[in-house]
Amino acid sequence: SACDAGGNFWTGDKCCVKSPATCVPGLESSCSASGMHWTGTLCCVPKGSQCVAGCAEVCAQNGHLWTGTYCCLEEPMQCVAGMEGSCKGEGMTWTGSQCCVPNEWTCGAGTIGGCDNQGESWTGTMCCAHEPKQCIAGMQSSCGKDCGNDLVSWSGSQCCVPQFWTCVAGTIGGCNGK
Repeated sequence: SACDAGGNFWTGDKCCVKSPATCVPGLESSCSASGMHWTGTLCCVPKGSQCVAGCAEVCAQNGHLWTGTYCCLEEPMQCVAGMEGSCKGEGMTWTGSQCCVPNEWTCGAGTIGGCDNQGESWTGTMCCAHEPKQCIAGMQSSCGKDCGNDLVSWSGSQCCVPQFWTCVAGTIGGCNGK
């Protein structure tokens, strides 16, 4: 049976992969690369992999595992809307339909022109800050440098500030102590 091949074990009812694994829908013909196991119904990849939407050719070209249904990344990332031509920076990978970036990045609405600050990357659709931030409503004219440091940036449509700041309703005069 499919379950007796490739180091799997059949209990009489269940197929056991003899290593920690994440099992997802796929096709037997695609579930054949090193580290992949076909159970007869699911394709299992190394535990800790994150399987997301993608396209076979691009997924494999970028060094990921294609199950026949999903593109499996070696480690958890956040996958967001984007375009292949823009999803090329350090830490970014294209699955064929999504741009995946490190989990600690903060991605939100923006524009290609606004997302050009140091520590930001453009996915083709979203602006991602390379550190945890919260991107909230604001105005570009107010969202400049915070007293000469780089804690605050403009994404092109939102003001991004450190995640540990608390942002609530107020007035400009009250907020600025005037």
